[in-house]
Amino acid sequence: NTYRMWNAQLDSLVNHCVTAHPTDSSALSLGGWWFYGTGQEKRGREYLDRYVSLYPDAFESHWIKLDLLNMDGDRDGMIRECRMILRRSDLPEDKRLRVFSILGDCLHEKGDVRGAYSAYDKALKINSEYVPVLNNYAYFLCLQKKKLKEALRMSRITVEKFPDNPTYLDTYAWILHLMGRDSEAKPYFKHALLYGGKDNSELLLHYAAVLEALGEKDLASYYKTLLEYALEYSERQVVFVDSDNNIYNEEGVIIGTRLADDLGLRGNPYSNIDNMTKKATFQDNLFKRDYSYTLDELNRYYGGVVFANPIY
Repeated sequence: NTYRMWNAQLDSLVNHCVTAHPTDSSALSLGGWWFYGTGQEKRGREYLDRYVSLYPDAFESHWIKLDLLNMDGDRDGMIRECRMILRRSDLPEDKRLRVFSILGDCLHEKGDVRGAYSAYDKALKINSEYVPVLNNYAYFLCLQKKKLKEALRMSRITVEKFPDNPTYLDTYAWILHLMGRDSEAKPYFKHALLYGGKDNSELLLHYAAVLEALGEKDLASYYKTLLEYALEYSERQVVFVDSDNNIYNEEGVIIGTRLADDLGLRGNPYSNIDNMTKKATFQDNLFKRDYSYTLDELNRYYGGVVFANPIY
């Protein structure tokens, strides 16, 4: 690609810009994200840290901190930064909306469901049709199997605004399934499959469950096979489930976080999806820490972790 052909010249050009304007906010932002995005994190962080140091009260400094904390997987740090931003009296409503959304996501990942929902409620008071919050809020409610009518109402807005988004379609269709409306859910899954859904293992699992409920056993078997194929060839081998076979639910996130900590993975399962799900990387982490669990032992110890394709 272009960067591979001209990387030395492009790096030199960006670096010269920052050197010539060492205190210019635009130059520092350009240089920081350029080098960070091209794998030169040390130099990128140097420029971004300089930006934050020179312009501590700038809104951009807050976003830089949040982005860096996110890349580090530091959810506690993100929560602290969000709350600091929200104390600003000059915070525009559109930025306040975004911060409440980020705060809600971080709190939910940390297991503070009530705090997450409170943040989402505050975001929706600013913009009742803010799609990222509506989708996450609806999905987390359906994982708890609580307030499904409200979850459906929120999710419906997302598919009306983005009718070809497979993630939003999956959320909406799964809520319909949980409400016993499988015949209504099926067309949404079929539509999602046309727009990238075949690469989404969770969506395939949900669709297979709906087909089973509708008595379409052969078609359900086909999509289960497709799911196995997707898991095998994407190397996404590890799936966290609960006793009802709901994947990526709150219990699964807690289990996954515990497992990530034990394996020394930075941050949490979402920010380390490759490390958590690629078979070779996972095995390597187990080996480095002298883990010798069998699959049964892992299941007993972690209380609900299931491997789509056994590690041992």
